[in-house]
Amino acid sequence: AIAGEDVEADLLSKTKEVKDAERRLDTFSNAVIERGWGEIAVMLIQGNLLTPMSQITNVGANMVNALGKVAVDAIALPAERLINMFGIESSMKRNYSINAYMYGLRKFGQGFVESLDTIKTGQDSDVTEWRIHRGFAPIRSLMSAMGKGDLPLGPDGNVSLSQRAKLAVQGTLGIPAETMFRFLSLGDTPFRRYVEGIELYHAGKNMGLEGEALIEFMKHPTFKAQEAASKEGRKLTFQERTAMSDFADDLVDFFERSIARGLDWVPGMDEQGAKSFAKFIVRTNMPYVRTPANMLIETLAYVSPYVAAPMIMKKLKDGDARGASQDFGKIMVGTMVAQTAITLIREGLISGALDYTDDEERNIAYDQFPPNSINVSGLKRWIDGGSPAHQKDDYFLGYNKLGILGAVMGATTQSVSKEQLQSRDQDNFGIHALQDVFGLGAFSGITYMMDQSFMQGVSSLINVIAASDVDDLSRSFENWTKSTFQAVSA
Repeated sequence: AIAGEDVEADLLSKTKEVKDAERRLDTFSNAVIERGWGEIAVMLIQGNLLTPMSQITNVGANMVNALGKVAVDAIALPAERLINMFGIESSMKRNYSINAYMYGLRKFGQGFVESLDTIKTGQDSDVTEWRIHRGFAPIRSLMSAMGKGDLPLGPDGNVSLSQRAKLAVQGTLGIPAETMFRFLSLGDTPFRRYVEGIELYHAGKNMGLEGEALIEFMKHPTFKAQEAASKEGRKLTFQERTAMSDFADDLVDFFERSIARGLDWVPGMDEQGAKSFAKFIVRTNMPYVRTPANMLIETLAYVSPYVAAPMIMKKLKDGDARGASQDFGKIMVGTMVAQTAITLIREGLISGALDYTDDEERNIAYDQFPPNSINVSGLKRWIDGGSPAHQKDDYFLGYNKLGILGAVMGATTQSVSKEQLQSRDQDNFGIHALQDVFGLGAFSGITYMMDQSFMQGVSSLINVIAASDVDDLSRSFENWTKSTFQAVSA
């Protein structure tokens, strides 16, 4: 197909054959390759912490991130051309093209259909090398546990009771977790395909292709072009392996090994049991690792030049003109969003996170002005020349559902106060904007990210360690115990 031959029918037939073989391999590996209890427990926690609302938030956030990418690209292209003039060439020549985004939208639709198929079958549509599918496969697990299929035999020649018990857990408690894992594809696959479509269009145009030749290339790209496009797609949904995600993985592995070594003295605890228990302990506080790490570094790239500038310099040194220009685009877009948030703060139209520990104070705050929200009604009045002051029937929208741009707003609310902004001289906007950009935004970004639900375990544990007095320790320990119990019992 890549060579241009009309082999669509054969390709469809072979793809179906491959997917059938993959499913049988997954069924076999699920039954005979035994997981550790720690791995099963972590997967149960991860899956059950996901909710329908978090799935909707995931879709909405990625939609905003996709729009943010358009803005970043618009700024990055002239910056990339400027970098090219200084002798650092780009691997691909790009131009502004509405057709690229239109093709990306077509691929978005195809990705949505793919995600529905993934929800139904539990299989990805990609055809690469086979990898062991590490889902729960509840129905197949339950059938294997009941003796219908291959199970590993122990040294005595009998079926492993441990594996049978684990498969029974996967086939029962694993059902809601597996359902949520599959629904994640709705917030992932369409957006990855959208970016891949844009990248493949640019790659085809860079090769000088037009008309039918371009369409055929985008439908069946070369392996190299598809890999490059897939990498950009994974970046949008924070699935790509980065230096930050590798660091986070290594840190989690270090904690797991350290705790496992500290369990040597426990009677009856073998090495494998110690590793499983250590994994369970660590991941109750950090159920997700790679995605939060990538989100953190991406947010900091938008928020602070102190983070973006070293990233730009490194990419320039590596000859990555596009990457450097993209990071420049991010800090420019982030600055615009931050200045918008500052205007909203000054007018009292946006709120930050709550600091209250008393439940009654929290309830009053939620009734008057919910945390991490924008007063949409007040904003509309202000735009029309009216008063932005809060009114009883005002409508609020949480900006924490707005992806990276919402995270920039959250970081900004952490770093400035309404009183400070109202005392500013509005004639010196440019000077104040520079002060905001080169302020402590990076630290505010970290603070905001630690307030997110997927980081609350780590955040509350850090608060326990950093407690300054007995009352603070008691309150922090209670919050940590509560968040850990919620994760374990989810």
